[in-house]
Formats: sequence, C-alpha cells, structure tokens
Amino acid sequence: MASRMTHKPAAVAILNPNDNNRPASAQGSGSPAPTTPNGHRKNVLSVTSNAASAAPSPPANGNKDTDASADPMNSSQPPAPASKPDDAPYEPWTGLDLGGIHLKTLSPSLFTFSHITSLYINHNNLKVLPAAISNLRQLTLLDATSNELQSLPPEIGMLSKLKELLLFDNQLQSLPTEIGGLYQLEVLGVEGNPMDEFVRKTLAENGAPALIAHFRDLHTSEAPPDRAWIEVEPDLELDGGNTESFTTLSYNILCPSFAPSSSYAYTPAWALEWPYRRETLLEELINASADIVCLQEIDSEQYAEWFYPKLKERGYDGAHYPRSRARTMSAEDAKLIDGCATFWKREKFHLIETHVIEFNQMALHNADVRTEDMFNRVMSRDNIATAALLESVKTGARLVVANAHIFWDHRYRDVKLVQIGMMMERLGEIVEMFSSFPAKPAVEGEPAPPKYDKKERGRDIPLVLCVDLNSLANSGVYEYISKGEVPGAHEDFMDHKYGTYTDKGLKHDLALRSSCASFGEMKMTNYTPTFDEAIDYIFYTPRSLKVTSVLGDIDRKYLSKVVGFPNAYFPSDHIPVFAQFRTKGDADKKPKTPNYLRQ
Repeated sequence: MASRMTHKPAAVAILNPNDNNRPASAQGSGSPAPTTPNGHRKNVLSVTSNAASAAPSPPANGNKDTDASADPMNSSQPPAPASKPDDAPYEPWTGLDLGGIHLKTLSPSLFTFSHITSLYINHNNLKVLPAAISNLRQLTLLDATSNELQSLPPEIGMLSKLKELLLFDNQLQSLPTEIGGLYQLEVLGVEGNPMDEFVRKTLAENGAPALIAHFRDLHTSEAPPDRAWIEVEPDLELDGGNTESFTTLSYNILCPSFAPSSSYAYTPAWALEWPYRRETLLEELINASADIVCLQEIDSEQYAEWFYPKLKERGYDGAHYPRSRARTMSAEDAKLIDGCATFWKREKFHLIETHVIEFNQMALHNADVRTEDMFNRVMSRDNIATAALLESVKTGARLVVANAHIFWDHRYRDVKLVQIGMMMERLGEIVEMFSSFPAKPAVEGEPAPPKYDKKERGRDIPLVLCVDLNSLANSGVYEYISKGEVPGAHEDFMDHKYGTYTDKGLKHDLALRSSCASFGEMKMTNYTPTFDEAIDYIFYTPRSLKVTSVLGDIDRKYLSKVVGFPNAYFPSDHIPVFAQFRTKGDADKKPKTPNYLRQ
C-alpha cells in the first residue's frame, strides 16, 4: 500500500489570502510542517508566493520529449528528432501546490499549464476532477488526497507519465478501466475510500503495477473512425487508354522481436502478442487490397510462414530480403532478422528482377567515402533497401518499386543521410539498367508498350519509393530525396567526414516528390506516448506518375483518447501510408527539344 506520508518537491504554492488558519507549509514559515489528523505531511519545500503575486503564465507550445540516453542499437526506441537547447521554452517551475485552500472546483486555466510535473490539490472540497486533467500530460505526481471525489474521469488514463497517484480519503468505490493507461505508475494510494475489495486486495498483495496491468488488459478503446481519402488530382485516363492506375501501400509492421512488453507497456498484453497482431495486420492488408504492398520490419520467418502464403492466396507474389547480418547467422537465428518485403498483384504486374541495397556493403566497396566516420558510424548499421523491377501485365509499362528502412536514431542524422545518399546512387544505376532491357512485344489489338529513351538513362521510367525514413519532413534526408541535392556542409552531416559526400555534397537526378507533399505531409505515421510525428513516406516521380488520392490522417479526437500504438485496432506503432497513382503515358513525359528546321 502507498504510504500516507507524502513528500512534496519544490512547487509553486497558490494561497488563499483569506484563510488565516492555513497550514504552516502554505505560509512559508520556517517551522516544521504539521501532520494532518489523517497523517498526511504538508509540504515544507514549497516555493511560496504572496497574495499579490501574479499567477505564472502558461507555457508556449511545448516540445516533444526526446530520450537523449536511448540506446542507439535498440530499434524499439522511438525515433524522436534531436532537440536543440533553445527549442523548449524556459519554465522556472514544474510543480503547482493548490492544497488546503478549500477549492470546490478547478479553474480551466489550470489545465493550460501543460508543462507541470507535480500537482497538489489535496485537502480541498473537490467532488470531481474535470476531463481536462488529461491536458497535463507531463505529470508524474498527482495528489488529490482528502477531497470528496466519488469517481475519476476516464481521461485520467491519458496521464501516462504518472508515477504517483494519491487518492487517500475520498469517496471512491471503483476505478475506471482507462486507468490501465498509467503504465508507469508505481504508487497508487486509495486507503480511506470505500473501494472495491478486488482493488484493495490486488494492491495489497501485488502492488500498483499489477493492478494497472489488470485494468489495461480489461480496457478496449473505442473503435477509430475510418480514415478519409484525400483527392489530390482527378483520376482521369489519358493518352488513349495507354495509362493505368495502381495503388501502393507502405507499412512498418513492428517486428515481434522489436516489441517486448517492456517497450510497449501501455499496450494490453493480448494486443501485443504476435498471433493477434499478425491476424490484424493481415486483415488490414486484405481490406486495403493495394496493388503494391511494401512492408518494413518483417522477419524472414513471418514472411515465409505467414504473409507470403496468406497473400499468395489473395493473388499476390512477393520478394523479401533480411538485413545484412542474417548472412553471418545460423539458419535458425537468421529467420528472426527483419528486413523489407514487397508484394504485387499478379494480375496487375509481373516481376522482371529484384535487387537488394546493403548500405554497409556499399560503404565498404566505395573508396571515395571510406573514412573513419564511415567505418565507425555507418558500417555497423545493417539497414537495407530493395528494388523490384515490375512490368504491367496490361500495357507492358515498367515500374520500379523501392522499399527501404533507414536507421532510427535521431543522434545519427549523418548516418541517415549517408544511407539515403547510397540508396539514391544505387537506384539511379538500377533504373538506368532497366531502361536498357528490350521492350515487351506488342500484342495485336492492344496499345503498344511504352518506349523508353536510352538517353534518359531510365529517368522516364516510373519509380515509387516506400520508406520508413525515421526522419521528419524538415530533415536533411527528406530534403535530399525531394530536392535532389544537399551541400556537404549540411548540418545533418553533424561535422562528420564522409569523403566526397561531405567534400562535394550529395546529388541525384531521379526527381522525386512525396505523395503527401501537396497538403503538407501526414500529421502522424508513428504514434507512441513520447512520439507523434510523420516519418513514413511514399515518394514518386512526378514526371511519369501523378498522385490521384492519398489516405488521410487518423482522427485527432480519437488519438486524444489513446496513449499510444499498438492497441486493439492498430497492430503496429506505425500506420500504413496508402496512395493511388496514375501513369502519365508518353504524351505527358518530358518533351524533347523541337526541331525547328523541320518544316
């Protein structure tokens, strides 16, 4: 059971100037703090303010937490972008003491102080906690001892950083199942309440974490609204029927070896188990029925035993490559190594050939970039990219589908940039090679297959890049892919040396654009308690393809009630990016220079 003897760290004390009998701790005296008749020690460390003091201003827009001590080799950690010292607003106080001032209600303005980590509202006359308590997401301690609370709002489950929740001496008979969201809770004080026997017994015998886990497994969040499609351009068939439409889905499915319960303690145990997640993932893929599916974080065993046979039954073919380390392992160990898998509908495309791009191997064989930083920072990361060279069954048109998973750690922005640099370099070689392949023979009565100009070196072949970039849209890697170059002095190289990459900068001429660029990118593709950003993308070649529609964001109202993914409805901590494209055909491709001498 939690102790009633509570100690308050420094907090701003908001006083009742009309209360001459308030506790000594609230008066800022030097005498020892008294103990109330119920045994609760008042704070002796509170920072006091007099009645004329103005209340502190609410903070400016806060910044997302980043784990500066995260293990760079642990890919289950959230890929938070590096924060700069001047990014976060300065807050001289993090605690607020409203204890013992006879409050009957809490002002809505209280819930604008979203930066505070400790809130004391004990020894008041509160009958309810407002739902807006969920705005105080940074709280690690909430003391509501000795009030008149009869219930807790479900929204309290969103205070996922809480470590101490003190509810002594209220009128609580039960706890909401949403309290299962408090996955970091260590201390739960409920003595002095007419509490349910199960709650009291579980707390006494197994402690707060066990009780929270029980409620977490009981609770199922409400079903999310369907994601709406966003029309980007009308899907009109052009060029006399020699164009075609296709859909592409990119999805990091969260490999089971990267999903220990310790990393996803906010997820119900049953919803984190791989048999449940893989069934839900498969159902998502089948319902989406995309023509092309690119999966990241899929291990060899799950590809061979689950996804490939199940999707083959649905008319797909596929290819999978694991990370580079799999080659050095026994067959038993190698099957658990994740990689990238690409699937395509057999009725729509057939495969010409596949390629794997191993970044550490490219670094090893390129003398121009073989520096000390390359050996120490890049070559130990075995991320990969793949490329599938496809041909349309209907028209013979070619399509390159690249699938990549870039290193996750925000402290290695240089590594991400180098990996993307090598990937784009190799993709340029692959599309050029593809352009040299002989065209599919024409079929009588059907439109002739598109012709590709050798002088274009494959730049007129449509290309789609599905990538877990582990980077935001303001990053160097996004800039490089979409703009085609970054200087060698780019800040994301972080002053490391990579030979010609940092001497001359990076350049490519594949001319790619994000499928979501027209509306400013998705708001989120990766959702955890500490990370809520878009890091997954589908890039394409606007010269030969146009985006007709994109599946939009998850409803924000729904997310406001969810601690993080995975959950019962979302089987990964990522969500799929889903886009529809149409090939432009010969008529829409880059025009050749006109011959004005021909009359």
